[in-house]
Amino acid sequence: MYNLTKVKNIDLQDTEFLDKYYRYNYNAVESRLQKRMAHINSICSKSKVFQNDRYYNLYQFNELGLSWCPIFKSGSSTWRNYFQDRVGVGGGDYHIKYIADRQLNKKGSTVNGRLLYLYETRGNKRFTLTRNPLARMISLVKNSVKDKEMLDKKSDWIYDCILTSRASRVKQKALDGLYKIEFDHYFTWLKNKREGKFEITEGNPYLDPPYPELQDLIAFVIKTKKKDGHWTPGSVFCNVCVNKFDYIIKLEEEPLELWYLVDKLGLWEDREVFLNKANSSFKKLSEKDILQNTLDGLPNSHRAWVNKHFKGDFELFGYEELPMRGS
Repeated sequence: MYNLTKVKNIDLQDTEFLDKYYRYNYNAVESRLQKRMAHINSICSKSKVFQNDRYYNLYQFNELGLSWCPIFKSGSSTWRNYFQDRVGVGGGDYHIKYIADRQLNKKGSTVNGRLLYLYETRGNKRFTLTRNPLARMISLVKNSVKDKEMLDKKSDWIYDCILTSRASRVKQKALDGLYKIEFDHYFTWLKNKREGKFEITEGNPYLDPPYPELQDLIAFVIKTKKKDGHWTPGSVFCNVCVNKFDYIIKLEEEPLELWYLVDKLGLWEDREVFLNKANSSFKKLSEKDILQNTLDGLPNSHRAWVNKHFKGDFELFGYEELPMRGS
């Protein structure tokens, strides 16, 4: 029925095909995952650079035999929603706060070289999903175009990001105050859902465009050194070298690695839940093209920052560092 040796376009709604495709590629996927985990463990055993005791972002779901770390913009929303539905919290309102009491932040004993946490069942399978660091940042700013995201994340980072990164673009300093007032009015306009078009004064950099772009975000983090899980390296956020994960899959390798993961986690019957969901690479089959197009407009100073900031992710997870222009 299917010629699995000549697959080009995958119908992500065809579960029957995906199952067959997964079984056909099972050995190759398992080998790739085993090599990845061996690579990660090898680096962790030789270096203390990526080990720290500051991040506690594992969440236990003992009833499922699982402990999960959410790397933001790497499928975390889909998994958060899934776990909330499974354990019955939130009532259809999805937010990490509803599973806050499951966060593992108190150290317990060490068993076979692996740190256990209080309230974590011994034998839980630990897992996370990662993604190319630049793709995570692109996804963050791309999502900020939405009106709801602009309002929800205004105080978290969006407002300060735009003001900080674009201040140097103000040509007439005497108008800076006016521009900022207009910028504030824009958020009020969004909140009130007014009809029509918001009139922008010519030359106002804070509203050109009226949402953050990738270079705004990078410049903002470089200047302010603000910390946020959305641009914290996954290797740090999940304390990979300390927590010793069983499975770390790449969003770019869906659907095969996802199918392998839900199989190994005992969630095979729920695999369709993860099709075409938010933060899923199923809708990003041209992600390599998006990365390249974005990279073309990124200055070397920003490329160097990404390489340095996400050094652990590049080394541990096997992503390629960003090349410098002219190299």
